[in-house]
Amino acid sequence: MSLDYLEEKTGRAVTELATSSESVEVRVAHAFTLHLVLGIHDADNGGYLPKDLLHRLQEVERRLTTATDAGEEGVVMATARAMNDAEASEVAQEMVAIDAEVRVLCEEQSGR
Repeated sequence: MSLDYLEEKTGRAVTELATSSESVEVRVAHAFTLHLVLGIHDADNGGYLPKDLLHRLQEVERRLTTATDAGEEGVVMATARAMNDAEASEVAQEMVAIDAEVRVLCEEQSGR
């Protein structure tokens, strides 16, 4: 797809982080599974993202997929629930920072 698609997905992830009344762990899991995961895979396959930013997105994915006993809730939710508030907040902050960088790239690309 395109950088615009990733901008949409990162923006929706940030909105999920900011507007949900769930715990930070659940917000991070939802932001990832409902929005960011699609953008990560598109960016990985599309080749349109600088390698350092793609690596940061992949690191978010890695941090949210470490649970070995996920049960019915799935690996992302199980991983997020095992995090403490500080760990989940770090992931959330990285999602926000990535969104900001993607927006800058979009602006540069489109001349906005």
